[in-house]
Amino acid sequence: MGVTEARRDRPTACFDHPAARADERPNGGVAADRHDPPIAHRERRGPGTRSVHGGDASTQDHEVGGTVRGHDRRIARPHREPASDPARRDDGPVASPGPYDPGMTTVHLLHAGYASDRVASTVALVRDGDATIVVDPGMVASRSLILDPLREHSVAPEAVTHVFLSHHHPDHTVNIALFPNAEVVDFWARYRDDLWLDHDGDGYRLSPKSQLWLTPGHSEEDASLIVEADDAVYAMTHLWWYTDRSPDQDPLGADQAAIERGRERVLAAADIVMPGHGAPFRVRG
Repeated sequence: MGVTEARRDRPTACFDHPAARADERPNGGVAADRHDPPIAHRERRGPGTRSVHGGDASTQDHEVGGTVRGHDRRIARPHREPASDPARRDDGPVASPGPYDPGMTTVHLLHAGYASDRVASTVALVRDGDATIVVDPGMVASRSLILDPLREHSVAPEAVTHVFLSHHHPDHTVNIALFPNAEVVDFWARYRDDLWLDHDGDGYRLSPKSQLWLTPGHSEEDASLIVEADDAVYAMTHLWWYTDRSPDQDPLGADQAAIERGRERVLAAADIVMPGHGAPFRVRG
């Protein structure tokens, strides 16, 4: 089933566009084969042109070791104040999620990010059958802002099967080690213990209902996670910074034209977008 078809006949996720409140959590997750044979480290395959939605993927190779434009403090960030004291949960009280039904695919906001004098990433939880995926466990005011909402979903750190990274800036990666048993997935490969494992690039499925799209632009190594959840199609991405879709021009972007192509592709497929530093916003529905 394609992403477009997956949007049909879904229950409506409940929060408003464009300024979704972070405490209105979209409940919208994934199974992977953890027994793949190791594949010898080799030159990375170029991103393929496969796409669930038929969108064109970049065919440019991205070599490891190249310069990545990071969050250089000499470059002005688009300014957004935290919604509240960043030492506290800034996304409001968490409603009791109830028991998880492994027959469902769900997406949950764990932490709504921000970027100002302080910076924190948006962190999400995806559950799909046997797979439990944490997206972008990066900088937060306290690790409890990731671990406490996971506990409320009855997820122990050791039970997380995958960590998905949208890109390699530290504000989206520094808490990977909270999840000792997770396979880490980025734009290039899969990493488990001392194994460096290949994946298929654009269109690679971490599980039956979640897949990686190559969406370079903010950095040359950006990827988005597209999840066909039971209530909506979600995109977790740094193609946008904030809930109001600002700024239009990424001040740290490596390739604005690539960002625009990625945005067009994601907006054609997703119902709900979780941006890099803010609460989700609704595209449709």
